[in-house]
Amino acid sequence: MTADPVEIAFLVGRAFERAGIDYIVGGGLASSAHGEPRATQDVDVAVLLRAEQLPKLMEELPEGFELDRASAREAIRNHSAFSLLHVPSYIKVDVYVCRDGGFHASAIRRGARTKLSGRADHTARVSSAEDIVIQKLVWYRAGDGASDRQWRDVLGVLKANRGALDVGYMRRWSTDQGVADDLAKALAESGWPA
Repeated sequence: MTADPVEIAFLVGRAFERAGIDYIVGGGLASSAHGEPRATQDVDVAVLLRAEQLPKLMEELPEGFELDRASAREAIRNHSAFSLLHVPSYIKVDVYVCRDGGFHASAIRRGARTKLSGRADHTARVSSAEDIVIQKLVWYRAGDGASDRQWRDVLGVLKANRGALDVGYMRRWSTDQGVADDLAKALAESGWPA
């Protein structure tokens, strides 16, 4: 099977859904869905995953995916990340296990089914535009503001959705996540009214 990150996100999303796990696709796929399309080599997924759901997830993953159970269990315990690997394509899926509360849980619950490709049946739950802006700003700040890619993704989403985003929601969570000044700068730079 020839696969790309969009196909892998669709397959993994379907597995999470069948396992009853709340999730959203984030990262470059989400910012591309809401803003300026760009190439990405991996898939980022945020989940609300409990240890008792792991066996069902393992059952639902299609053939060709590898998952290290020990690292997944550790990530569930510590609310950290583990990886899935689609062996035939060498595409990695970074799975971020989130706490059931706060910004990340809000983002997962606000995710919406979004078409990932030209095929109508290729949909997955994708981060909202507002939430991907906040998450990208967090990653931008974590990298000391050095990632042009993160900043471009933020500006792309803001420009593509000018006037259509819940700015109050973004301001609330940007303050909570310590990136309120970055949000203000990004809004101004992308032409949003003050």
